Amino acid sequence: MREVNPDVVFVFHESFRKSANVWNDLFPDDDMKNVVLDTHPYMAFWVGENTRYTTKDYCDEYTAWMTDPDTASIKYPMWAGEWALGTDTCAMWLNGFNDNRDPKVH
Repeated sequence: MREVNPDVVFVFHESFRKSANVWNDLFPDDDMKNVVLDTHPYMAFWVGENTRYTTKDYCDEYTAWMTDPDTASIKYPMWAGEWALGTDTCAMWLNGFNDNRDPKVH
C-alpha cells in the first residue's frame, strides 16, 4: 500500500480483543506510520434485554472502554466509533443469520 500511496491509513479492527498483549507486537515500532487500531464495541451487547441507556450512559461506557489500563497500553492510535450504530440486537438478524427462523422453512 505504501508503494502506491504512502498517505493511505491502514486501519485494522481489534476483533473484540482490546488488549495490548494481543496487538502491540503486530508491527515494529519503526513501522507504524499511518497504522490505526479500530474499536467499535457494539452498544447492543452492553446491557441486558429491555435495559435503557441514556446518552450519558453510552458516553460513560465509551470513556471506560477507551481508558481502561489494557487499552491505554496499546501502542497504536485508536479510532473508536459505532460504525453501524448497533443499539439493539436487531431481533433475529444480528446474533446470527435468522436465529429464530425454523430451519425447515425457507
